[in-house]
Amino acid sequence: MDNPKGKVRDSMAIMNVWGSIPTHEMTIVSEDYKYLNWFFAGEGFEAAEELYDLKNDRYEMKNLINDPSKKAVLEKLRKAYDKQIEHWKKTCVQTSGYPEWAIFLDRNIPWEQKEKLIPEKEFKKYRESLRD
Repeated sequence: MDNPKGKVRDSMAIMNVWGSIPTHEMTIVSEDYKYLNWFFAGEGFEAAEELYDLKNDRYEMKNLINDPSKKAVLEKLRKAYDKQIEHWKKTCVQTSGYPEWAIFLDRNIPWEQKEKLIPEKEFKKYRESLRD
């Protein structure tokens, strides 16, 4: 409050856990970059990461995830992501599937472990949406 130009945080987490299951993901946004982790690896999808330079690519057209010059940025945002997941695991509401979402979004847990936790009704709902 005393310094309106001061930083409140280095990054912020944005979570999407509604809608069709392959669209669920968590994003870490910093002042200059955006890191996304797509956990879903079933039904023809592969888990994926994305990294965008928001200053030079405001429409997020070029994924820099494999750019060696962005390795330090990527690692910093991955650490922020992992820290947010650990915070979620410790503090989330213990109902409505929120503890499971902390597992689904954890980029260090293999898909095979996550897949077992996803209710079949979620897969069914996704498959039905493809037919519409």
